Amino acid sequence: MISKNAKFKVKQEHLDECLEAIREFVNAVKHHESDTLYYESFQEPDGVSFTHIMSFKDEEAEKYHRNTAHVNKFVNILYPNCEEKPVFTDVIQIE
Repeated sequence: MISKNAKFKVKQEHLDECLEAIREFVNAVKHHESDTLYYESFQEPDGVSFTHIMSFKDEEAEKYHRNTAHVNKFVNILYPNCEEKPVFTDVIQIE
């Protein structure tokens, strides 16, 4: 299993647009990626910072995820509206 988190901060003036894109994106992941075992988005108390937590069955599942149309659409909306480029971190689940 491969697990990651992504952290990003959106520009306040684009918050509503980004929230809509996040909801649409997470829904698409859950409905179209059977080998993405977990994908959730969390909004931090400041309202503009987010953490996405995801787990993939294997490298093929992660590669499939990165190459989907919904990832491309989300990236094209999100990245221009972020304060800085999102930061991805590999994490290991403690059992």
